[in-house]
Amino acid sequence: MKKLLKTLIILCGIIAIIPIVAKADTFSLNARANKTKVEAGETITVTLTANASDVTGGINAVEGYLTYDENVFENVTATGSGWSLSYNSSNGKILGTWNGSPATGDAITIGTITFTAKTIVCPYIS
Repeated sequence: MKKLLKTLIILCGIIAIIPIVAKADTFSLNARANKTKVEAGETITVTLTANASDVTGGINAVEGYLTYDENVFENVTATGSGWSLSYNSSNGKILGTWNGSPATGDAITIGTITFTAKTIVCPYIS
């Protein structure tokens, strides 16, 4: 009986030190502007893409918050690319939903956000 008890204790000790490997899904949401300089009155378009190639089962929704300088940009609009994409200007929330089977891949185009540059008036001090 003591030998059986020792064996069980040793087995429990061995099992406790076996490393457990868990795979974590990785996801990234990327934003890329179509230009780096903009003049007053011009628009700039930011394309939102996702990388969900390692996400088990794919994705069917994305959520984030947009902040920008309201003294520089106006007329912010969101347009989905096969996704339903909305922008709430009161809290900056962006929500994208996909109505098909969950999306997978490393370059999922979710949609675009378009800004218009305001006409900036610079006061001159003489």
